[in-house]
Amino acid sequence: GVPDAAKLATCDVVLLNHYRAEPTAEQLAAIQAYYRAGKPVVGTRKASHAYQNWLAIDREVFGAKYGGHFFERRAEQTVFVEPTAKDSPLVKGVGSAMCGGGLYTYTELAPDLEVLMSGGPPGKAMPVTWARVNKGRNDQRVFYTRYDPEDVATHADVRDMVVRALFWAAGKDAATYRK
Repeated sequence: GVPDAAKLATCDVVLLNHYRAEPTAEQLAAIQAYYRAGKPVVGTRKASHAYQNWLAIDREVFGAKYGGHFFERRAEQTVFVEPTAKDSPLVKGVGSAMCGGGLYTYTELAPDLEVLMSGGPPGKAMPVTWARVNKGRNDQRVFYTRYDPEDVATHADVRDMVVRALFWAAGKDAATYRK
């Protein structure tokens, strides 16, 4: 279950990293009500497949279909900021650290999804980090990164990116964040 699901009604932004949780029907209703109301969310690694009884969260909230681990030519995989996102305040200063646990495959990208970072072997990169303003949901701000909580704890640039994403998703000025 997800015991704190009822607290979503009072959240400014959700930082999600559940892993295949199975909320009760009541908990799932609260979770879906939050997201479907267009409230902001920042997802890390496992968020794209957070709930066993709501598999469509990947496409419905995060805007991309989760397809499991991306093992192709793993020794050649790198992570990089997309050239089109080099000036984005969300990924500014983020290095090329490989995601803990490797990369995931994402397909069926929503048209409103802005890929900020990608990763994979040369010529076959997959999205790793993106932002989305979901016009169909009150301009809901969604940020997702394949980096996991350990990456956030061990890489200052990744941690700063997630903090900036929380401010961005909540519609707050990230410049107020002080290291």
